[in-house]
Amino acid sequence: MEQVFREMYRSGVVPVVTLPDPERAVKLARALLRGGIGVLEIAMRNSEAADCIRAVRTRCPEIVVGAGTVLTPAQAEEAYRAGAMFGVAPGYDEEIIDWFRARGIPFIPGIISSTDVQKGVRVGLSVLKFFPSEPHGGLRTIRYLAAPFKMVKFLPAGGVGFDNLEEYLSDPAVLACAGGFMARASHIENEEWDTVTSLCRRIREIVERVRPSAGQMAASDPEVSCSAAKTRGSEVPCPAAEVRGSEAVCPAGDIHSPAVRHRVVGFGDYLLRLSPPGYLRVRQARSFELNYTGAEANVLVSLACMDVGTDFVTRLPANMVADSGIDELRRFGVGTSHIVRGGERIGIFYAEKGASQRPSRIVYDRKYSGIAEAGSGMFDWDAIFVGASHFHITGITPALGKRMPAASIEAVRKAKEHGLTVSCDLNYRSNMWSPEEARSCMDEMLKNVDILIANEEDAEKVLGIRAKNSDVTAGKLDREGYVDVAGQICGRYPVKEVGITLRRSISASDNEWGAMLYSGGQAYFSRTYPVHIVDRVGGGDSFAAGLIYGHLKGFDPQKTVKYAAAASCLKHSIEMDFNLSSVAEIELLMNGDASGRVQR
Repeated sequence: MEQVFREMYRSGVVPVVTLPDPERAVKLARALLRGGIGVLEIAMRNSEAADCIRAVRTRCPEIVVGAGTVLTPAQAEEAYRAGAMFGVAPGYDEEIIDWFRARGIPFIPGIISSTDVQKGVRVGLSVLKFFPSEPHGGLRTIRYLAAPFKMVKFLPAGGVGFDNLEEYLSDPAVLACAGGFMARASHIENEEWDTVTSLCRRIREIVERVRPSAGQMAASDPEVSCSAAKTRGSEVPCPAAEVRGSEAVCPAGDIHSPAVRHRVVGFGDYLLRLSPPGYLRVRQARSFELNYTGAEANVLVSLACMDVGTDFVTRLPANMVADSGIDELRRFGVGTSHIVRGGERIGIFYAEKGASQRPSRIVYDRKYSGIAEAGSGMFDWDAIFVGASHFHITGITPALGKRMPAASIEAVRKAKEHGLTVSCDLNYRSNMWSPEEARSCMDEMLKNVDILIANEEDAEKVLGIRAKNSDVTAGKLDREGYVDVAGQICGRYPVKEVGITLRRSISASDNEWGAMLYSGGQAYFSRTYPVHIVDRVGGGDSFAAGLIYGHLKGFDPQKTVKYAAAASCLKHSIEMDFNLSSVAEIELLMNGDASGRVQR
């Protein structure tokens, strides 16, 4: 939600358009980005609107795209399934507001009175559309409304143009201005994309003049800047760059590193998790707590909480249980437009939490699930990887079904062909396949993996590489043994880095937790955390997310492993599988504050 509103503020405007077809939708999005505008509202005024949103979300993931003129819950559903990142309506409809709020998607209803504003504040809305603005007094009325409602920002639309844009944006109550004056119907019909880009650059001049902080947001963005994107003598990010793995090539021919607006794609299973309340055993339970999970999905949710763009690829049945699971991903900001619908059921796993000397137990019920019956050819990797910079997969995915080893090998190969960095968590599951089956598949997959994540058991059982002087069952670890394991892995496969989690199990309730990152022939260790476990499921996935985040942000190896270990440590304190820790919380622990004192 913050990402959407931040981009609106940075851009200064929200272009509102009705589009005739997906192809022109993508061309318009790219023209806006070249002009420095990173948000687009596609009005739900024709039958092509949802397809246009879907095309922009898929082929131009750098832009924040939403649905406008949402008048009914059916339109909201259509826009949501197309991948809309926000919704806007001309009026105040409580049913539609509740629909978007239930799914955690930003929604901006239209208002014209203080009564409407008060209703919005009551349900937690912080941004409201003032429409139509000029016929109802324009900025003068907004100032009257803002006086008692200082917690609200306004999105004026209707009568806003170049003649009054600067006045509107100068007022602190205005988040951005909405309209089509930079992308008129004639521009779209005649495909006058250079004109659109020119008008957008004119808007950016106004924004940077009246909102220095917005200009600084663009100029100091850690992503990229280029000579083609200079506005009023300062460089701004080049969101129109074509992403090629770890580089981005802009229309001016400049090459940037790292890539523009990182997007991480994950491919794997997505299950329904059923757990007895608290520490009850299954045989005691009379009810189960419901959650959704999956190794790759856990990684993506964690990254989304760190404000990284993500997209999840899987296969799920077309039923209300799977729909609810997709809603959960979207609630946390994970992209779902590449989820294939098919199959008879969603997989289930039952998790019984251990305590003290009683270990946790998990029972899987995955047979005949949608993803278990998937295979090569079901996923359009050439389309999926457009605009992506990183691909993540685990050893669980190829073990899901007879055709999934080939599908996983294909996915990894395609990711490398598209220049993506590839990470793989071995994640060996003995009840899904044998060590011999796992090794046969992983030997092929690891030919295209850059970052390998493992623990001591995985390395031994899947790769046949054992840490010297270590005994997992007895809780005995030897650091030098893991350095040797990582070195052997990098010597056997073209893997650039190896991340290994170091867990010393004191009991089911208490562990010591740390990690090692082997990079460039050198080992880097995190501190060791004493962990009292609330829920350990997803601990390894949060470590993987931390490593990926460190790479995306250009951290050095030492900082990367410190960040990843701290992220995973915090996950052990969170119920269920998703690590919902923020970057600030992780960095606080990473930098030494492990007191757990109340933060006020």
